[in-house]
Amino acid sequence: MKKSRLKMNRRRRKSNIVLVFIFCIILPIMAIYIGLRVTEKWVSPALNMEFEDDDYSIDLEDILVDDNDEDEVKNVDNDDVEDVEMLVGEINSMSIFTIQVASLSDKDNIENLINNLNQQRLSYLVYQIEDSFKVYTHGFTRRPYVEEKLSEVREVFEDAYINEIHFPIKEIKFEKNNYEKLYKGTIENLNDLIDIMEKQSEAWYNNYEKEGDMDIYVELLKKQQSTLDNLSTDINENLLPQSFPSKNNVEKMIHYQRSNINRSLEIIEEDDQENLYRLHSLYLDSLFRIVEVIK
Repeated sequence: MKKSRLKMNRRRRKSNIVLVFIFCIILPIMAIYIGLRVTEKWVSPALNMEFEDDDYSIDLEDILVDDNDEDEVKNVDNDDVEDVEMLVGEINSMSIFTIQVASLSDKDNIENLINNLNQQRLSYLVYQIEDSFKVYTHGFTRRPYVEEKLSEVREVFEDAYINEIHFPIKEIKFEKNNYEKLYKGTIENLNDLIDIMEKQSEAWYNNYEKEGDMDIYVELLKKQQSTLDNLSTDINENLLPQSFPSKNNVEKMIHYQRSNINRSLEIIEEDDQENLYRLHSLYLDSLFRIVEVIK
């Protein structure tokens, strides 16, 4: 009986040793081998593909300004890329003062209001802000010019008040490279346009309304037309910096301002006294076309 028990114990010990050998040595070795094969087959190719792609070098080449290709490649290989020098141009600040006679949410009411303004020979502009339509009259770039008109407007629209819109200086950043003069020219043309609109405001108030003289205003319209031509050439021939206003908005402004200039010159040439007040409506439209660009 004792001998049989001893044999059974020996067999158990042997089986235990075998199990320990399998779990502690064989299985870990197999796991390592399988892991290496998986890494070799699936992980390594993905990493190799990532490093084989040369996107990083391409991105750097797009950023570099130097015209020497050999230097560019050298800079990329050495991870020693010089910072691109940036210049800052400024679009001038601008202020607009108008008399607001209404704020409407329903388009159907606008037509009646415009008819009333036309009967009173008052210039007007309807400007949409979100879901409401603001109706303005007598707009200038200086507040005193508008203040003088407020009492007259309140005889028809009792709740009329002065509305102010101010736009601070807007910075335009661009690279200092061969296109510097072109960028600078574009910014200067836009600033010239803002300056012309301010001078037209003064000419309308000081020369036309006080003295009945349209000559200076006509000269400014023609100067505006020339500046628009220059600006149109600039935005179509040159690559604009990202911080510059939307090209699409600038093109729209140019289109509508040209149309306003042509119509204004027609009214003046025809000496259409009944519609001279419409000249100021056209001016207001041109003024707010700039707003759509610099806002």
